[in-house]
Amino acid sequence: MQKTHQNTGMEELTDASSSAFTQFTPETSEHTVLGEIWDGRRYAVPWPGNKYNIFMNDTNRVICSNDEGHLYVYDIEHDVNKQQTWLCVEKNGYFGFVNIHSGRFMGHNNQEQMHSATFQHEAWEYMTVRKHPEGGYELLMPHWWHTLKKVASADHAKSAAHLEEEAKQSLPASAFVTDNNATLTNAPSPVQLQFGDVVYTCLTHQQQDEVFNQLSAKCHSTEMLEKEGYILDVEKGPMKKKEKPRPSLADFQQTPQIRSATIKRRAVVIDCEMAGTFDGSDELISLYVMDFLTGETLIDSLVIPSRPITDWRVKIHGIDATTINEAVAHQNALHGWAAARQELWKHVDESTILVGQSILFDFEALRLIHMRVVDSAILATEAVFNKTGKKNRSGRRRWGLQELCETFLGIKIRSGDGIHDNMEDVLAAREVVIQCLMKPGDLKKWAKKARQDMWKPKEGSKNEKKKTKEPTRQSAKQAAPVLERIGVYEDFYDSLDDEDILYDFEDAKMFHLERDWFTNMGADIAYY
Repeated sequence: MQKTHQNTGMEELTDASSSAFTQFTPETSEHTVLGEIWDGRRYAVPWPGNKYNIFMNDTNRVICSNDEGHLYVYDIEHDVNKQQTWLCVEKNGYFGFVNIHSGRFMGHNNQEQMHSATFQHEAWEYMTVRKHPEGGYELLMPHWWHTLKKVASADHAKSAAHLEEEAKQSLPASAFVTDNNATLTNAPSPVQLQFGDVVYTCLTHQQQDEVFNQLSAKCHSTEMLEKEGYILDVEKGPMKKKEKPRPSLADFQQTPQIRSATIKRRAVVIDCEMAGTFDGSDELISLYVMDFLTGETLIDSLVIPSRPITDWRVKIHGIDATTINEAVAHQNALHGWAAARQELWKHVDESTILVGQSILFDFEALRLIHMRVVDSAILATEAVFNKTGKKNRSGRRRWGLQELCETFLGIKIRSGDGIHDNMEDVLAAREVVIQCLMKPGDLKKWAKKARQDMWKPKEGSKNEKKKTKEPTRQSAKQAAPVLERIGVYEDFYDSLDDEDILYDFEDAKMFHLERDWFTNMGADIAYY
């Protein structure tokens, strides 16, 4: 790591004060270098407020960040370049490095790949300094909260050519000295994933890593989960009221913390089936869990209900008392929701991404608290309403799994009697999410049509209007009469597409005025 100077000459760099240390590191001596590497540069203990270049080990290439926050390595420029300059900051006793150009912090993901994906200085962007036993300093980062791992130090085992070759695609943490990640893993991909006549996507090993990184970026915020009714804190309880009685908050537990000695899955898909009890609440009777990336079945079990069932809901899932009794006789049933949750915990921890369709209900049946969630129903709704971080007014509409499969994927599920099958539902929810990630263009086309269909009046309704001519593009000052002419059931959403919104509404203030005016008419329009 090299502190930057405007003078490009060979100016000697002075190390920071020897008081630069954290609770994890002792005070260090001055004027030291990293191990045996010596190339004429002085390496300083990073200090908040100073700017630095960060080099690849054993090379003369500097780590940079582009507009999208992707890390790459490049030959050091003679003139100081913002993309290769990092500002050292401090939070909670930890250092952090924010790129001057992109404004993003350097950090790592749960695959130990370095990136600069966030504008916030959070735990996965924390760094601390440790004195190297052979001289110099090392940067360490917390890994899974309880382990510090080296991310910047000499690596004599790899050649510079090898490191540069690895850096062509991304900047993996293997470019630095670090242990292999033994916390999360994938099983080999199956030959084919099929249910009935439908063949589902199999991911290659390379695709698994790419899709997982995309999936991580799609995890819903805690604010979104709370608005949807997920229980994230037993003290606060749910923010959203529910018509049905909920399980006792005392039964809810957080997913286990990460333990380096155990092997867990990076992402799983879950689906539960429930029956009704005397008070109208749901009781878990079936659990199916699949590895999201590989399609490997992890759990496929019936669950003995913990309370008496008054409504088996056989028409939905085909499970009744006889089905449960047969499973018990063959010792193929879990004893209650608590045992089912314990079985799930054999495969997941707090870092695992849980995927499913409206899995809020599955979480409640399992009395589960988990933060890393991708809900296919929420993904679809966000796509339709073009949610971009502002107030989301899309809570009135949800697309069911069967409808998503038919209109977005072009496949039919639950054919025949319409009975839910756990495996089919899991494969379908998985496929919806995979296609959302891998084919965003198709998702956008579907969302556009869904918006149009949503506001189109049903045939014969009092809101049905006669067809009008295709509306022409209008400026903001002409928007009100145009909207009044075409009505809320025509092509309004298309005219507010995020790609041409500035074209349609040239005056931003006028757009907000028209948006409020139109909202007052009762339309739930997209927010930008």
